[in-house]
Amino acid sequence: MKNDRRTFILEGGIYRVILTLALPIMFNNFIQTVYNVTDTYFVSKLGGTEVAAISLVWPAIFLLISLNTGINMAGGAIISQYFGGGKYRKSRMLGGQLVWFALTFSVLIGLAGYLSAEPLVYAMGGRGRLLEEAVAYFKLISLGTPLTSFSLAFTSIRQGQGDTTTPMILSVISVGINIILDPIFIFVLGMGVRGAAIATLLSRAILCVIAFYLLFVKRDFMRLRLRNLIPRRPMLKEIVRRGIPLSIGSSTTAFGFMVLNAFVVKYGDGVMAAFGIGNRITSIIFMPAMGIGGAVSTVAGQNLGGGRVHRIREAFQKSIRIVTLISIPGTIFMWINAHRFVKFFVQDTQIMEMGEYYLKLISLTIICMGTFQIVVGIFQGISQSKKAMALNMIRLWGLRIPMIILFTMVSVWGEKSIWYAMVVSNFLGTGIAVAMYRRTKLTAVEVVKV
Repeated sequence: MKNDRRTFILEGGIYRVILTLALPIMFNNFIQTVYNVTDTYFVSKLGGTEVAAISLVWPAIFLLISLNTGINMAGGAIISQYFGGGKYRKSRMLGGQLVWFALTFSVLIGLAGYLSAEPLVYAMGGRGRLLEEAVAYFKLISLGTPLTSFSLAFTSIRQGQGDTTTPMILSVISVGINIILDPIFIFVLGMGVRGAAIATLLSRAILCVIAFYLLFVKRDFMRLRLRNLIPRRPMLKEIVRRGIPLSIGSSTTAFGFMVLNAFVVKYGDGVMAAFGIGNRITSIIFMPAMGIGGAVSTVAGQNLGGGRVHRIREAFQKSIRIVTLISIPGTIFMWINAHRFVKFFVQDTQIMEMGEYYLKLISLTIICMGTFQIVVGIFQGISQSKKAMALNMIRLWGLRIPMIILFTMVSVWGEKSIWYAMVVSNFLGTGIAVAMYRRTKLTAVEVVKV
């Protein structure tokens, strides 16, 4: 089984390889989107302030996760390179180090998030009942950081070896449980946004139990032993060295979205609610791009490890074609149905109009974000994490935030200034990403040797 999967990724037709790996990731992303949309749908029945509350703290939650995300991405890339080179024992050892890191570091991150919740949300612009609801939600989610980190480690281990299906199945189970629990805790037990957070934590806990069984109990060639959890300094050092740039890139992106939300919330809870609803919906149309990017990362890593560098270039070209074919009808579909999607969540006319306008505008950048994610995925797969970090920072801090400040100062567009800045930064960021990729030399020497 292990050799079949490796041979397929190293020798199979590129289109087939990309789609085989990407479809489960796409479906996994779709399931996660269903969870986010369902969560927003149920919370929206409580009122606009409640929707604004979970939208306001989303970047802060992303910040907690991103501190561990980079490590998992780096570890998954190294596993894919080991796997591509036929070094299965080292793949297992590295998987154990990822799990150890996830279970230790995430406890500290979660505790920091819990203790800093109120001043953090206040600094983001939360006031009054918005502040109260957002802090309550954020504190509970912070306590579940170890659960999220362990599930991310599991996904990285599986995707690194070319298994994108198992994480997808676990997500289906977890999200299904969350959809059942959401209305029970939010309405039946009358816990409001706190109930939404508790339902999320319980569903993630069940996912982690299953993931633990698959990693440590089920007989499999990648089955981990407790001895694999013993810290190994050379491996941890290499994971951290390659993961820190990715973590910095992800965390600065998250912090940038916190700054972005601070601009949005100045225009009122209604604009914040429209922004949050729009983001939930756009995550659906960006889903294929994220899936292709994740697949290309695995393809790049394993082919680099297997000494087939030319296939990485081929994977880039053909994945761009796939994203283009998917993005064009996706944009048209979203433009036509924007009003219906927003109306599903809210009946307030003003919020509906703002959400529809934002949704139509941001849908124009689907193809840009697809291309951007492919380039980032390749850089992650070949362990050029500094370039992936640089791209994320340039797009947000070098382009978007300065444009938002400029547009809001010199224009009379109101909240639309923020939407325009987002669109322009997506286009420019993609151009920079493609240029950086074309200047990158790919050599098998880059394979990790720890």
